[in-house]
This record gives sequence, C-alpha cells and structure tokens, in this order.
Amino acid sequence: DGVLAIQFLDEIASTYKDMMQNFDVVIWVVVISALALEVLVLVNLISMNMSEREKELATLKVLGFKKQELATYVLRENIILTLMASIFGFLFGKLLHYFVITQAEIDMVMFNYELRVFSYIGAFALTMGISIVTNFLMARRANRVNMSEALKTFDE
Repeated sequence: DGVLAIQFLDEIASTYKDMMQNFDVVIWVVVISALALEVLVLVNLISMNMSEREKELATLKVLGFKKQELATYVLRENIILTLMASIFGFLFGKLLHYFVITQAEIDMVMFNYELRVFSYIGAFALTMGISIVTNFLMARRANRVNMSEALKTFDE
C-alpha cells in the first residue's frame, strides 16, 4: 500500500540517455544556425561597408596601399566588432543558459547549471575562426575596386 511505483535504475538511465540524445540534436541545430547567422551578418556588413566606402578604397589604392594593407584597413573593424559581440555573448549567454536549463527541467530530471570554461573557449574560438575566414574571403572584394569608376562618380 505504501508503494506508488517501482522503477529500475537501468530504465531511468536509459530514459535519461534518450532525453540527452534528443537534447544534443537541439543543441547542434542552435549552434549551426548561430554560425550561419554569423556568416550572413558578416557578409552583409562587409558588403555594405565596402559599397559605401568604394571611393575611399579607390583613393587608398591610388595612394599606394598594398592589397593586404587595404584589406586589413577595411576588415579590422569587423574583427573588433566580433570581439565586442563575443564579450556581450559571454554575459548574455550565461543568462540564456540559466533560462533554458530551468525551463527544460522536469520533475524527474535536473540539469547541471555549471558552464565549463571549455564551453566559453570553444564558442569564442569558433566565432573568431568563422569571422576571420569570412573576412579573408571578403578581402578579395576590397582589392577588386575599380579605381577609375569609383573616383569619377560625383556626390549628390
């Protein structure tokens, strides 16, 4: 009469492993979506930046800036913005992690609230790596500015 239910530890462990595998899929979807969003934002930001500064880039080429110097000049601000976004992401990510973990808990399973340093390092490395690769790929566009076309346009 005093027993409501009986569960074997093997069943609980199996259920927990299944839940975690489903949770891993969700985590991978979020990570891949975030990386795709980063690439799209950076490409759009770089494209708008270069199209607005076409005359300035042409002037720098005329003044003798080398290809690498020109690309570094234009893309430096994207690296700085990525660093600033990473710092903001560390702070906001901690709050978001806490919110998600508390919302995902059920009566039978509690999740670990701890975030490991490796998670921060891995996220930062992945973010900076994608940013640097995107910047290198878009640097070619900075060097393809047609100097004569860009400098003969009139401002209205």
